[in-house]
Amino acid sequence: MPTLLKNKPLLIVSAFIILSDLLFIAINYYSALNAVNADTRRWAKEAQHVFALSMEAKATSMQQLASFVANIPQVQKLFHQAQLVNDQPDSAAREAELSDIRSRLHAFVEPSWQQMTSQYDVRQLHFHFGPGSTSFLRVHRPEKHGDNMDEVRYTVVDVNRLHRPVKGFETGRVYSGIRGVVPVSMPDKDGRATHVGALEAGTSFTVMLKALAAELDSNIAVLLHEKHIRQNMWPEFVKKHFGENRTVDDYYVECSTAPTPRDFLSQSPVTTLLNSGHGAEFLAGDTPIQVGVFPLRDYRGTIDFNLPDSGAVVIWKDATEKWDLLRKSLFNNILYSLVALFFVEAALVVGWRLSQRHLRTIIRRQTRKLRELATHDALTGIYNRRAIERILIEETHRARRHGSPFAVLMFDIDHFKRVNDTFGHNAGDEVLRKVSETVTSLVRTTDRFGRWGGEEFLLLATDTDIEAAAVLAERIREAVAETRFTTAEPVTISLGVARYQPDETYENLVQRADTALYKAKDSGRDRVCVAD
Repeated sequence: MPTLLKNKPLLIVSAFIILSDLLFIAINYYSALNAVNADTRRWAKEAQHVFALSMEAKATSMQQLASFVANIPQVQKLFHQAQLVNDQPDSAAREAELSDIRSRLHAFVEPSWQQMTSQYDVRQLHFHFGPGSTSFLRVHRPEKHGDNMDEVRYTVVDVNRLHRPVKGFETGRVYSGIRGVVPVSMPDKDGRATHVGALEAGTSFTVMLKALAAELDSNIAVLLHEKHIRQNMWPEFVKKHFGENRTVDDYYVECSTAPTPRDFLSQSPVTTLLNSGHGAEFLAGDTPIQVGVFPLRDYRGTIDFNLPDSGAVVIWKDATEKWDLLRKSLFNNILYSLVALFFVEAALVVGWRLSQRHLRTIIRRQTRKLRELATHDALTGIYNRRAIERILIEETHRARRHGSPFAVLMFDIDHFKRVNDTFGHNAGDEVLRKVSETVTSLVRTTDRFGRWGGEEFLLLATDTDIEAAAVLAERIREAVAETRFTTAEPVTISLGVARYQPDETYENLVQRADTALYKAKDSGRDRVCVAD
């Protein structure tokens, strides 16, 4: 040591090497931290996209359920009778007749309502008179009716004004939910439709958030602005729904997958993100966490972007693994630095680059895994509904630009419930997988095949006219019928085929294919039906 102190050039070189190594460690640390922050931003953006697709799918499901009820002739007849009575001058006889029709309609719809609540997570089924939005029958709460909601229920107002279905998130007088609203019409003797009113099916965020949290391995909370809640909900229901301790700054906690979300949401970094309305951040505390915040727009806000956000969605995830990787990387680089004191500075540079490459590889793998989870069905390996809907939208836009034809084949497995009930869910899962494999082997690489939900599938056949699509559907039907399963009886499918028409929305195209599918089932199953 005395020799080293006397040798000033050696001391200067040694000090320079040590300072360089310390600077290198600091740069490496902040570079790794920036990489984790960049990954957090990408993760939050992917989560926002998955959330939007899930909410769109849930709203579409509500719209389809409402459409099913609205097309029942007895429902149309009773609702039309109520409309005619409602147009009469106020009187005791008018109110008595309306009450009688309301009771009969409720009694008729009640069995279907019970099935919807148990199987499809429907929380609200509501008949509205037009113009505007006047409640006639809340199937979920029949004693409450007659209130006007023109300043709250813009989905219903638009359906009664435009006579076409709409969907989206909206806050009503009692609760906020994901809603699908469809027109109810009554055909006259000449076959022309007379608009009667609107029918709404709605659900809460609860089940959707639970599924998303499992898929993304994260916690999610939906928050609504206090001003938005006060403007829309009845005061007594605000207190009843949210209680006294469900607020965070200027937000009400509408729904959350965490048992005590306020503990997390009240932290300073999270409230800062909430105040900005969007963003993502990596929080390196006792428990490292990734957190992302993005705005929530209701139905009206998606039409008029000058309106403020209705609330915000917060998603957060334990990032201990990423943080441990960061600390492990830092430890390795310190070790490399010590080795460099005895060897050469270049060894540290190589080690640093290898460490960075290793970290980026892990981040890329996790990103690919998240994207795979967001687009593919876990059981069958084919596209999931969110992905196939996105592909439908893209193909519709391409068809509008270039005039290229395409067709949609929608099919489901005949008597699938009987397979599950008789042979068990494992056998049912095997049927779903084998049907998926059989269909995948028959389609082109340019076609897109996905699981629409349950035992229902959708195939998008590109550059295909209706005749070719019908032939393909028949080939698929025959191939499935010839496939051997572990069940003791053959498995068959029913198919509906529809070709894209100019300027048609993908929702309408899918609806026509779905209608054709149900015609095939009504005609005896194990057959193909082509839409008009």
